[in-house]
This record gives sequence, structure tokens and C-alpha cells, in this order.
Amino acid sequence: MTDASIERKIAVIFVTDAVGFSKLMAQNENATMQSLNACKDILARLFDEYGGRIFNTAGDSALAEFPSAVNAVECGVAFQNDIKKRNESDKTEVKLEFRIGINMGDVVKKEG
Repeated sequence: MTDASIERKIAVIFVTDAVGFSKLMAQNENATMQSLNACKDILARLFDEYGGRIFNTAGDSALAEFPSAVNAVECGVAFQNDIKKRNESDKTEVKLEFRIGINMGDVVKKEG
């Protein structure tokens, strides 16, 4: 039995977080934050390109909604490729790696 007052929809949710972020922060906080901000800029550009919408962030992680699973997967692949290129650069002091998860299913729509 479902409550008719609860609004649900099918959504594709994309989540990413940095691997070993706390350890890197303990080693070099300033360089790690600079690296994270550069990676967040890459991710924001790709979200715009692939139609993702960030709806939550916490430290080194981000949650985004996509209109299709294909867009989310293509965005994830592009992000991993861009991060790999960034990490191969001699100019990159802290080389971050990211885990990505993608899930599709019912979500409860609340406050937009």
C-alpha cells in the first residue's frame, strides 16, 4: 500500500567520492584541497555537459541526478578519463582517485 501524498519518480543517481581523502588531508591539507577543487571543477563541467544536476555534496563526495543511465555512465567514464590525464601531469601535486556509483530506481521527491 502506498501513500498517495508521497511523490515518487524514477531517477538515475550518480555518486562519487575521493579515495583515501582523509589520509591525504592529514599529509598535505592545502595541496589536497586545491586538487579536490580542481577535480570538482572538472566534475561540474561534465555534469553540465551530460545533463547531471548536483543535489548534495559532503566534503569529497557529490550526488547528482541524471535524466538517463547512459548519460550518467558516459559522464562517469569522461570523469575517470579526465582525472587520469590530470594525475599524469607533472604539475599535479596531489593525485586524487575517485570511486563512482550509479543507481537507477524510485526516489521520493521532496523540496525540489
